[in-house]
Amino acid sequence: MQDQDITTTPRRFKYIALAGVTLVLAVGAFAVQSRGTPSELQAAQRTEAAIEVVVRRVQQLSRPTYIAVSGEMEGQRTVNIGFKVAGVVERVVPEEGDFVRAGDVIAELEADSYELGLQMATAGADRARDAFTRAKKMFDEGSLPAADFVQVETGVRQAIAQESLARKQVTDTKLKSPISGRLARRGIQPGEQVGPGMPVFTVIAVDPVEARVGVPEAEIGRVRVGQTASISIPSLGGGNYQGRVRVVGVAADPVSRSYTVRIAVPNPSGILRPGMIAEVRINDGKQIQALTLPGEAIVRNNEGNPLVYVFEPKENRVHARRVEVGSVFGREVEIRSGLTGGEMVVVGGQSRLRTGASVKARVLPAGSTPEVGS
Repeated sequence: MQDQDITTTPRRFKYIALAGVTLVLAVGAFAVQSRGTPSELQAAQRTEAAIEVVVRRVQQLSRPTYIAVSGEMEGQRTVNIGFKVAGVVERVVPEEGDFVRAGDVIAELEADSYELGLQMATAGADRARDAFTRAKKMFDEGSLPAADFVQVETGVRQAIAQESLARKQVTDTKLKSPISGRLARRGIQPGEQVGPGMPVFTVIAVDPVEARVGVPEAEIGRVRVGQTASISIPSLGGGNYQGRVRVVGVAADPVSRSYTVRIAVPNPSGILRPGMIAEVRINDGKQIQALTLPGEAIVRNNEGNPLVYVFEPKENRVHARRVEVGSVFGREVEIRSGLTGGEMVVVGGQSRLRTGASVKARVLPAGSTPEVGS
C-alpha cells in the first residue's frame, strides 16, 4: 500500500502541471485576442469619429491702456431750496423725480397777509412822498428849516424801502428753482406751516452728471484733467457712456489712500441717475498690443482655470492650453498669456472636446465671432 502511493504521487503532480500550463496559454491567447495586433489598433484609431468644431485664428489688436476704477454717479450740482418767508403752504407743483427748469415755480405760500402788508406799505410810501413834495416847496421858499427838511426826506426814503420790502415778501411766497434738474426731495405738502430758510426741496442738476471715483495712489499720476473715460452702468445693462475728467483730487483719503476724481458725463436723456454704481475706465493716452478671442472659446477645467483648445491642422487634433484672460471688448476677451498670436483656436463645439481629440474643423474668417449656439 505504501509503495503504490509513492509511485502514483509523481504522476499526480504531472497532471496538475499540465493543467496549469494549459490554463496560462488559454489566458494569454484571450489577452492577445482582446488587445489586437498593432495594425488592428491603428485601424481602430483611423475609424475614431471626428468631432465637428469651429476654429478661428487669434486676433491681434491695438487698444488704449486705461485705469479701471469703480464709483458712483452724482449730480454735477445739488441745491437745497427753502422759502425766504414763513407761511402756510398753498400749492406744490412737481412730484419727486420730475424735471424742473431754472425759474419754474415749484411751490407757493398763502400770500394774503403779505399782500395786505404791501398795501399798507404802499399807502405809507404815498403819504411820505406827498409830505416830501410839500416840504421841498417850503424848503425852497425858505420857510422850512434844513433840519426839518432832512427829517422829511429820511421819512420818505424809509417809506419807499418798506414798500419795496413788502413787495419782495409777496414775491417770496412763490418758491422758484434756481437751477434746471431733477427734483430729488419734496419735503412739504399743502397745508403745512414752514419757516424761513427751512430746506424743503432738493434739486439735482443731471445734465451733465458726474462719476465720482477713487483712484489709488499708485495710479493717480496717470490721471489728468481732460482725459476721456468710458463709463459702464451695470443697472442699465452695462451700456457704455463717454465722459471727460473734470476734477482730480489733490489730497488722498487717509483710510483708503485713494484720490477723488470727478468725470463729467453728458446726460441729455436723463437716463443716468445719481446713486447708480459706475464702472469707469480712464484712458491714459497710451496704446498696447492685445490678443483676443471670442468669449465662447474660453472653457474651464476641473480646478476652474481658464483654457482653450488649440487646433493642429496637420494632425486634425486639438490640445488644451492654459491661458490668462484680461479685459473684455464686446464679445472679445483679451488673452494676456498662454498664446503667441498665430494659433488656430476652437471657438465652437469645444464643450465635447478633450486633449488629443480628433476633429473636423470649419475655419472662420479672422476677426469674426461664432454664431450663438454654434
